[in-house]
Amino acid sequence: MDALLELVDIYPTLIELCGLPTPPQQLEGTSFVPLLRNTNLPWKKAVFTHRAYNKGIIGTKTKAFNFIDYAGDSIALYDRKIDPFNLTNIASSKPDVVAKMQKIQAGGWQNALP
Repeated sequence: MDALLELVDIYPTLIELCGLPTPPQQLEGTSFVPLLRNTNLPWKKAVFTHRAYNKGIIGTKTKAFNFIDYAGDSIALYDRKIDPFNLTNIASSKPDVVAKMQKIQAGGWQNALP
């Protein structure tokens, strides 16, 4: 399976797999049971991370890129296919990709849905 998943997706997935009642509160994650049944389904375009020790640092990951905004101080962009260990920051050479990632990040999960 080649899909973007987050830790918050595990709880709703387990609820569905176990046939448990859905909690009354809205869950952040999305059950990926449909994706387990059909790996060709359109899925999340991006996933997000926040640093617990500095909430201003936000990461956005797509299948192609990792983008990190260091609380407005600086940004980093990494090509996930060419540079899977995030060694070379290519933000200055890819302003179009940076702009796209900033737009996805600004819209949050709403821009991440298929």
